[in-house]
Amino acid sequence: QVNTFKTLPNIWGYCFLEEIPGQFGHWQRQPNLPLFVKRNAASVKKAYGKELVWNYELRKFLIQKYWIPAIKNIHTLIKKTDGHDRPVLFWHKANTGGNFPDGKPMYPYDDAQVIDKKTCDGYMAYYVHTRSWFQQYVGHATENKWGFVSQLSHPDFMRAASWQHAIQSVQAPIPG
Repeated sequence: QVNTFKTLPNIWGYCFLEEIPGQFGHWQRQPNLPLFVKRNAASVKKAYGKELVWNYELRKFLIQKYWIPAIKNIHTLIKKTDGHDRPVLFWHKANTGGNFPDGKPMYPYDDAQVIDKKTCDGYMAYYVHTRSWFQQYVGHATENKWGFVSQLSHPDFMRAASWQHAIQSVQAPIPG
């Protein structure tokens, strides 16, 4: 088995995909079960123990039962395969603070379930607007002593703030 991670000395850290949980990202536009649930309805229903009704309870079940263990397994594999103790970062879906029409969170999990310092070291933080930057990334990272790196997208359709405001926000001092 070839370990390509060990042969790439210029890599600083790793992310698995971007904007995770992206596979759950269009839930707010779907009144019905998403395709991945429909395709696996029998096994999901068996694990869930009741009828599959598209609501907060089922969203939370899917994330807790399938998504969190899967992402932790992927992060573990990256850590084990790396061989250089480089950081693994969680590239969090931007704007995960939103709610469904039922008022419940779109993504019912806590980042600490994914960023645990054993399998994941912090965020790949993505600036969209000032509120999410300071509450979602800087605040959580500082409070939990997680590292993070970021990109700042220049195209204005990729952020909800002026370029100047975005620059000011990401250059603000970070507490701690």
